Amino acid sequence: MEIFENKKRNVLPNWRNYTNTILSNELNSFLIINDENNSLSIEAYIESFKHNKSIAFAGELLSAAFVNNYKENKYVKDAANYILNNKDKSTPILVDLAEILIGKETNNNQGISIIITDKDRLKKQISTSINKIK
Repeated sequence: MEIFENKKRNVLPNWRNYTNTILSNELNSFLIINDENNSLSIEAYIESFKHNKSIAFAGELLSAAFVNNYKENKYVKDAANYILNNKDKSTPILVDLAEILIGKETNNNQGISIIITDKDRLKKQISTSINKIK
């Protein structure tokens, strides 16, 4: 018995454009549910940043904080401000993430977008995108 069959399969995927995908609510699964029981500890990232003040360690802390919804942590705010004070050494996406985590509107002048956890801002971003497409 062959494990891999060498059969020609004629399968056409169901491709939808961006607008139809948004309207079908297919992307809703990417929203973050605010369940603190599912959050992982970011203590290791905090300790690393405290002992190694650099863009790399600040970026790791911000990424972990964003994914685990730790927006109000003092060290997360410190790392975000560190990134914002060193914009010239950082990446545009990291600057946007730092601005989001401290609650500042992003400039997005580089055309970079991030899916954000605030549902109202996300809905506004989606409707703006849909209006641009129309």
